[in-house]
Amino acid sequence: MKGDVRESRAARILVVAGALLASPACRENPEEHPVPVVSEEQLALLEPAAREAIADAREALLRRAEDSESHGRLAMLLHAHGLLAEAASAYETAQALAPDDARWPRLDAHRAAEAGDEEEALVKARQAVLRDARSVAARTTLGVLELRRGRVDESRDHFETALEIEPRNVAALRGMATVEFRGGNLGDALDFVERALAVDPDDPRMHYTAALAWERLGDPARAQDHLAASRQAPSRRPAIEPPPEIAALRGRGARAALAAGTDLLEQGRHEAAVIALTEATRMDPGSADAQNALGAALEESGDLVAARLRYERAVALDPDLAVTRMNLGVLLGRLGELDAAVEHLESAVRLDPGRADAWTALGAALEASRRPGEAMAAYREAVSRDAGLARARLRLGVLLGEGGQIEDAVFHLREAVQRTPESGEAHHYLAVGLLRLGDVGEALEHEKRAIVLAEAAGEEDLLGTARYSLGLLLRESGLLAEALASLEGARERFPENLDLLAELAHTHHLVGDHAAAIGVQKRVAAARPDDADAHYRLGVFLAASGDSAAARRAFRESLRVEPGFVPAAEALRRLDREF
Repeated sequence: MKGDVRESRAARILVVAGALLASPACRENPEEHPVPVVSEEQLALLEPAAREAIADAREALLRRAEDSESHGRLAMLLHAHGLLAEAASAYETAQALAPDDARWPRLDAHRAAEAGDEEEALVKARQAVLRDARSVAARTTLGVLELRRGRVDESRDHFETALEIEPRNVAALRGMATVEFRGGNLGDALDFVERALAVDPDDPRMHYTAALAWERLGDPARAQDHLAASRQAPSRRPAIEPPPEIAALRGRGARAALAAGTDLLEQGRHEAAVIALTEATRMDPGSADAQNALGAALEESGDLVAARLRYERAVALDPDLAVTRMNLGVLLGRLGELDAAVEHLESAVRLDPGRADAWTALGAALEASRRPGEAMAAYREAVSRDAGLARARLRLGVLLGEGGQIEDAVFHLREAVQRTPESGEAHHYLAVGLLRLGDVGEALEHEKRAIVLAEAAGEEDLLGTARYSLGLLLRESGLLAEALASLEGARERFPENLDLLAELAHTHHLVGDHAAAIGVQKRVAAARPDDADAHYRLGVFLAASGDSAAARRAFRESLRVEPGFVPAAEALRRLDREF
């Protein structure tokens, strides 16, 4: 019986294919969009699944002759299965119907390169870049083709542009490593190799490039290590790799496309991952894993709305898939829908209590929802399952500090710094905790480190906050000039922060610059007319400058705002005794 079913299935495919071949629309299309002709002999050489996919694509095309996606879909299938001349016709029609879509000329460039016509491939790749100058896939395709023709400068421009858009793109990193190696810049070449291997540690070509570079630099031991690694993967690989969507079609269905897309996602090649995973969901729309992976790729690419739809579809398909619940919860948190985020993240940890990353995400959502007690509990769960989870340690330490549990806070913040020594944020919060314990010296060291790291990472908000905190630490240590400089640096980032301005005015007062102190404190008092302390401080600075009349007015204003405010009342009495 099973044999009969398979025979009937194969017969249906051949009947459909034969009918399509016999159709006049396949031979000539009066509407100027010809459908490629594929002979029965060509179809017979293909696997049954490939024949069926091509037959289905041609059948769909007859119903939607003006649809660029239908022509492009057929072109990709023909391309994937080696029918390159037939694919060229379908790609050409797709390009004509969608003149702004860079995909079709880019894929056509790969087809032409596979067919051995690199001049045509260059023309097509240039067209793709003209259509979408920010397409990383188009840029890297053109970069490789230009490099193969010896146009190093043109190739470098395209790879550099691709890396500006997607810094972890392996194809662009690989291209830059080759460009620098050919130019004799071996140190730069090795830098790009290292970046590429950080994303794809098993890339044989990058190991081979590293081996050549280290050999030229006179380090045969390192050269041998990389040469050995390069032999762990196939040594013969095409100079121009097939694009991921074509590679996925050459696999064995949706599973291969899902695996290829997941690998690309892990390598940081988000645009390519979206393409491959879209194909996986098309081939198996009921796969929650594929929908979830595509959601992750779309989120990494910045398309949060599309990512949310995919995650929600995955949850609908499999409500008990913990990773999808977690991904959807994290995304909803990013979108500000905190109640829904907490709901999905609670489901994630209920379905898989061992997921430390889900507990951390739940803690973040609860913290953003102003539920610090529950957030701390979630972070503790995360740390209990993975003691090395620095993010959970950091946020737990911050919340403990805010709750007055300073010693516990410092313990977790030290752990966070130890596990992520390059985190400026961790050094900053540890400095704050140490200051509250009275350890000014060590707090200074960590705050200075936080500033160095924030500057290097371009984290402007953290830099401003750390400079503010450092200014207070320096003032506490009696280093008033340095404190003033640090607070002024913080003011550049947060010019309207009234707490910062009040501390800056106080520091100006301490160094004896009464005019500057008065000028800054007047801004604070004007912005906080109901703050008795703001008026009192202004009175102190005015009195120090010798303007006793203005000082009296400021102290009286403080008492008007808060009758019986002791510091202002005592200051007025001192003025009355002196004058």
